[in-house]
Amino acid sequence: MRSARRLTMPTGQHPRGLVLGGLLLAVVAVGGCAVKATPSPTPPPAATPAGPAASNTRTTPPDLRGTYTADIEGTTASSGIWTLTITETDVLITNPRSTEPFSVDPHEVTETKLVVLASQDCPDQSTVTDGEYTMKLEGDKLTFTALHDSCGDRKAVLATEPWTRTP
Repeated sequence: MRSARRLTMPTGQHPRGLVLGGLLLAVVAVGGCAVKATPSPTPPPAATPAGPAASNTRTTPPDLRGTYTADIEGTTASSGIWTLTITETDVLITNPRSTEPFSVDPHEVTETKLVVLASQDCPDQSTVTDGEYTMKLEGDKLTFTALHDSCGDRKAVLATEPWTRTP
């Protein structure tokens, strides 16, 4: 505790200055306490980005998961054996000229439907739109039927031939 001597004014100092200084200090201290006592508002959640970064929230149907192949010939896409891999959270295809799979950017995957996001990378588009396909799994054959897709290469790869599940 402070002694009374510290509260006495030195000679020549005006008491009002001391009182105003003390009030200013009290206002700053109380204002600082008020800020600390009031919880800061929680910022709104960030918007969910579209595209592959958002794809982590989707789950593919377990019956569709696996690896499939199709021999794609005579289209605008690369000819040869393509690989389709359906994981728990993604749909990937591998070009016969590559070993690196890439996502078809699925937005929705159900037992009978695949919706893929628009792709700016597709070379043959005048208008860029999402793609929508129906799917049918019979035994080890998976067939895609394009309802619409502005990406001709993607449509050719997915819907030209049935895909055969590999062991």
